[in-house]
Amino acid sequence: MRYVRVIVDGLEERGRYGIVEGETIRIIKDSPLFFPPEDAGIKVSLSAVRKFLPP
Repeated sequence: MRYVRVIVDGLEERGRYGIVEGETIRIIKDSPLFFPPEDAGIKVSLSAVRKFLPP
């Protein structure tokens, strides 16, 4: 499992964290330290990611 910080089109908040799962990213609200994977939210495709940011 790999955590990344991303900007995703269509989501108002920027710089969210995500968990890379194959061709999708499961978007979580804040740092993965505070939100374990089972609490993660929506999934988006990698093509929806506009920018990857440093973690």
